[in-house]
Amino acid sequence: MTDAAKKQHDRQVLLDHFRNPRGKDALTESDVISASRNPMCGDEVEVGVLVDDSGTADIRFRGRGCSVCIASASIMVETLSGKKLEQVLEEHRHICAWLHGESDAMPEQPSVRALETVRELPARKRCLLLAWEALAESLSKTNYG
Repeated sequence: MTDAAKKQHDRQVLLDHFRNPRGKDALTESDVISASRNPMCGDEVEVGVLVDDSGTADIRFRGRGCSVCIASASIMVETLSGKKLEQVLEEHRHICAWLHGESDAMPEQPSVRALETVRELPARKRCLLLAWEALAESLSKTNYG
């Protein structure tokens, strides 16, 4: 795939997640909820985590924000929700290291890889990371974090 085709594909993935966000829902059933804000852009996101008896995490978010913020939150939920909490913690650490530029190991999940285009834009970095930071705080409030 050419660079131009990859960027176009990534934009389409991000736009789909913005227009049809996965896991954007009420958080009333969550065990823990954490919020994060980006006053520069006006983004506000809350992330809730509910862990069932088997240790499986249900992750949801609510909020408002720019297309990058909402798409990133949606991709996060789609990627991590429904997995065992230990796996969520491990994948979250790996993806965040990549998003922060601390690791060159590209995530396996195709939708997460679509964030690469935005990851390289310093002005949009905060929008990209907002939901992931709120999830980190929620995970730290669980018994496993």
